[in-house]
Amino acid sequence: MQKDLFFLVILEYNSPMKNEQLLSFAKSLIGKPLAYAPEGKDEARFFRIDSIEKVGVNKKNGREFLTAHVQDLDDYKNKVRTLSIENIMNA
Repeated sequence: MQKDLFFLVILEYNSPMKNEQLLSFAKSLIGKPLAYAPEGKDEARFFRIDSIEKVGVNKKNGREFLTAHVQDLDDYKNKVRTLSIENIMNA
């Protein structure tokens, strides 16, 4: 099941999403644990998305992102994080 979801993330990302698709994809992540690889770091972070605040495309680099209220599964604190869609490893 996790491999299927990982494939879905890659498949969805390979073609740029419209805002409605991006929002739908982001909403599908709510309540699920996910692994995230921050830019330039070797270590994955683990979050559970509680709610989505914003989705969009970065005007500087064209990368799709989401801003979400998350629970950091490494320290169990609630945080607001902006995550690049392409850096989500699995959900």
